[in-house]
Amino acid sequence: SATPDIDESTWRDNAWATGHVERVRNAAGFWFTGGDQMRITQTLRNAEGEESPLLALIRARLAAGAVIGGSSAGAAIMSRDMIAGGISFRALLEPLASAYSDTEDQDSGRLYLARGLGFLTSGLVDQHFDRKARLGRLVRAMAATGQAHGFGIDEDTALEVRLGEDSARVLGRGSVTLLDATHARYSFGSPALVADLEISVIAPGDRFRVSDLELLNTAGDATVGKEYFGYEPLQGGGMALANPRLDQSLGHDLLDNDASRVLKRYSIDEVGRVLVYRFTQTDRSAGYWRNAGARDHYTVTGVRFDIFSLRVTLPPH
Repeated sequence: SATPDIDESTWRDNAWATGHVERVRNAAGFWFTGGDQMRITQTLRNAEGEESPLLALIRARLAAGAVIGGSSAGAAIMSRDMIAGGISFRALLEPLASAYSDTEDQDSGRLYLARGLGFLTSGLVDQHFDRKARLGRLVRAMAATGQAHGFGIDEDTALEVRLGEDSARVLGRGSVTLLDATHARYSFGSPALVADLEISVIAPGDRFRVSDLELLNTAGDATVGKEYFGYEPLQGGGMALANPRLDQSLGHDLLDNDASRVLKRYSIDEVGRVLVYRFTQTDRSAGYWRNAGARDHYTVTGVRFDIFSLRVTLPPH
């Protein structure tokens, strides 16, 4: 309505227009903005799944060495399978959504999956990972799609992937969470929802191998065997507990703490449904700490991750 002299609806077929495609024939980079990832994919592919000339050009430019990036919705489209909506609590405890309504479903609805653009050759991407508590959503999406690897990207954070080198680097202020479901077992609808996932959290500047998620290098000092803390962490959840971020919990409360080998975090809704995230230090687990300015950064690898559901009776309101 703010541009009455322009009809934006005429733009919907621009990905098929030769003139527009030719304007970016030699582009060295392509950036996908945030918003609605379904709008991006539906612009670049038609209802029958046929790829537009613009999408074909972008793939050719990527193969030739161009850079492709995106934020928010522009990050969600990078994997072959795409998370289009849903929140962790409902994703783990309710059936998947069969239809997509609008972007409001991203922050309130059941998990909805669609087809992404597949620039990232393996794994499943989720974004706004720390602020929107999307760990459970990514787990459920991996189970539904059969993807063995998941990449959860925090806000103000980037995952730089070099496809030809099988390596990735974390950049920015937050962390990237890696999920390895190679040995995972799923039983949604039962009390033991997920067993034997492996979770890692990679700090800015550190690199890992994309094919098997193994850490390649870190600037942090090892914590296991020379832990700084020795307190017994409170097993619980919510705003009254310290270390709410995943990297803080797995760092301060687990891998840099010689009094703890198991950490449990609880989430509950108003009807008494409870989710339990259990993190267990194993012989494969490793932790690394460094201080950047006034902030601790932890890289944590090889932690076992299980999810359970409970039901409790709450007092009347």
